[in-house]
Amino acid sequence: MVVFPKRSIYRLVAVGVLLITASSLIYIKNQMGQSSNPWESARNARFWDIRLLGAKGDGITDDTPIIQEAIWAAAATNGGRIYIPAGTYSITGLQLRASGVSIAGAGAAVTILRRALGSKAANVLEVGETALGNDANYYEKISVSGLTLDGNRHAVPPPKDDLTD
Repeated sequence: MVVFPKRSIYRLVAVGVLLITASSLIYIKNQMGQSSNPWESARNARFWDIRLLGAKGDGITDDTPIIQEAIWAAAATNGGRIYIPAGTYSITGLQLRASGVSIAGAGAAVTILRRALGSKAANVLEVGETALGNDANYYEKISVSGLTLDGNRHAVPPPKDDLTD
């Protein structure tokens, strides 16, 4: 029997998880490469890498339309995974109103969804309905991980006409 020091086991586990994650992403990207249309490929694989779909993640460009379209596409296929690579994504407000959707970033320190200057939305990411007739209780199996939601409150004042806070 081989005995590893405790730290070595943690390193082996971390490396194993990274290798599994990396190989899964490579497999999915290879599957996506079968079509010339990235949206069609993503739908077929039920995996949307928003950078491959055109998001910039430069902190300036409004990436809301691409990420929102990926969320709607995942919802239309009864769930799927949306991957947001490292970067700072300027957001004017995202809505997640579907079951089975998983949104994953590359890590909370490197993937940031930041509320854009001039945004009228009170939230970076709204899950479910937030007004009367709240349907949020009907959604299940939603996952958001590996990213930071930055409301940018020091630069963007809260809207006065939005009651979703």
